[in-house]
Amino acid sequence: MVPILILIIISWLLTDSFSSKIDRLKKNKVFLLFVCPFFFYLFGMIYSNNQLFGWKDVELKLSLLIFPLIYASTSFPLNKFIKRLGLIYVYSISITCLFSIIYGAFSLKQIPTYVMLNLFLHPTYLAMHSNMALAICYFLFFRKDIEENTPLKIAFLLLSVTTLLTLSKTGIIVWLILIGFMVFNNLVILKKQFLTSIILVIFGTSLLATLYFAVPEVRNRFYYAFEALVNQSKNQVDTKTSESTQVRLLIWQQTIEIVKENPLLGTGTGDIKDELYKKYEKEGMQGALENKLNVHNHYLQLLATLGILGFIFFMASIFVPLTQAMKTNNRVYLAFILILSINILFESMWEKQDGIVFYAFLNALIYFHGNKALI
Repeated sequence: MVPILILIIISWLLTDSFSSKIDRLKKNKVFLLFVCPFFFYLFGMIYSNNQLFGWKDVELKLSLLIFPLIYASTSFPLNKFIKRLGLIYVYSISITCLFSIIYGAFSLKQIPTYVMLNLFLHPTYLAMHSNMALAICYFLFFRKDIEENTPLKIAFLLLSVTTLLTLSKTGIIVWLILIGFMVFNNLVILKKQFLTSIILVIFGTSLLATLYFAVPEVRNRFYYAFEALVNQSKNQVDTKTSESTQVRLLIWQQTIEIVKENPLLGTGTGDIKDELYKKYEKEGMQGALENKLNVHNHYLQLLATLGILGFIFFMASIFVPLTQAMKTNNRVYLAFILILSINILFESMWEKQDGIVFYAFLNALIYFHGNKALI
């Protein structure tokens, strides 16, 4: 990311004067909310013991500062290129999906699922990008200036298949919600596209049923998740487990304990992992400790790291722009927030470059320049 960020900054510096940038920042004051979490991570270094990890984490979070600052202040007419950027995003993610499936199929001689698709991105993040591309793809269908939408239909199919093959439980849930939203939007809001809605329902049901019965891993993922929830309710939890759902439940319990111990300011930017590992060792959570797992819930991760104050400002950075997007009918941004808010329930997205760039880049670009440009 560093070379790309350097190129973006150079481009930004060359486009117009600093005075015009300042003027645009004054008009787009919501960018202060977007960059606020970064400064909380910076502030969290003051009371962190593990300075080495902390500064690495601050470096990782630089996207939270750079993308909002650039996209809120540039006078370059990005809104004129959003449709093209949307198409590029849809097709690039589709090509990523296609190559991942081909690579998995030829290298392993079977239908690739989960880590077999781990060619470019972790399956969870591939599913998240696929769902975002799927949402953009849907909105692009309604643009009259797109003469041929057959490539978009192919992309829609490929993105859907890939999302299900990733076996990401969150990804599949989001995909089902998106299909439901599309049908609802067609029938209730637009009050047209009745045939398309029927096709969408048949397509979604058929694809899910086919993969459920044809690919055992799909149904096994949900079976193990259900079993973990049942065991949790009966207090029959194996603390040494590495099963994704069960280990998440165990980690969330320990994270809540950390929050109780550090409610106002959290553990600090550099100390959260150390505190987690201490809890894992104390509770005999062998699977979580061996794999050095993070919280797998961004809300809890941030609450434990930066405390209630940091959490409040993060939630404000989500809900304030969301209410504004609802007023301006920025449906692409609403779809983005929906996908984001569900994914971060089960992933600590800001602990990896894949997740933090997804948020920082698309959040700023779509909010400041995407209103009605994609639909």
